[in-house]
Amino acid sequence: MIQHLEDDLRVLIFAPIGRDAALTRDLLARASIAGDVCPNMTALAEELEQGAGAIVLTEEALDDAQLPRLSTALGQKPAPVLRSL
Repeated sequence: MIQHLEDDLRVLIFAPIGRDAALTRDLLARASIAGDVCPNMTALAEELEQGAGAIVLTEEALDDAQLPRLSTALGQKPAPVLRSL
């Protein structure tokens, strides 16, 4: 149960160029936010199935040939429940 909750709160990062992914993960860590770097779009889609609170993509990631796989994975996630305060 705890691992599932942790997975649902983490940020998945796919930034295929340079050090953007590592720098983003480090920035999130300084704010006590768990971030996992995904080496490719396929890994990102697979990790999303395990749970995530957010995804960070760079512009270059949008040119990836596997982008439709991410779209499919996102389509399989339930819509978030919005609650008013």
